[in-house]
Amino acid sequence: MVIVREYQESDFNEVVDMYYDMCHQVYPHREFKSKQFFYKQVLDWIDYNYDIIITEDEGIVTGFSMCYVDSMGGITEDYYQGECVYVKKKYRKGRSAYLMYHTNMNYANKMGYLLSTNASDVTESSHISAKLGTKIFSKFEKQPQGE
Repeated sequence: MVIVREYQESDFNEVVDMYYDMCHQVYPHREFKSKQFFYKQVLDWIDYNYDIIITEDEGIVTGFSMCYVDSMGGITEDYYQGECVYVKKKYRKGRSAYLMYHTNMNYANKMGYLLSTNASDVTESSHISAKLGTKIFSKFEKQPQGE
């Protein structure tokens, strides 16, 4: 049975690994700093008190999301920035992905926030974002076409 729960300290290494994997899958054409950088990034999320949500299936962590409330530098209406949403490949077509996306969307709706998220055209996220409809503001990203 898949559950959605809040981040716990024992999830730290798993979240770092998933964030690392996510960045390499979304940006395969980019070079990255050492994995140590990713540990610092996740520590910063915790320090900033960002919302980190975990999906779990039979005790196995299957995905995570990191979101936060932001005003885009001065807009009077807050929005909920869905910065990272990642589900391990094995679980992407199942309940983990469904619950992860709908948990974030439902929270934003409940709080009256506009939900903003990025959708990469090189991963399955663009298909999932399209299914969620027009209540989401998606940022456009285009792959470089070379010379």
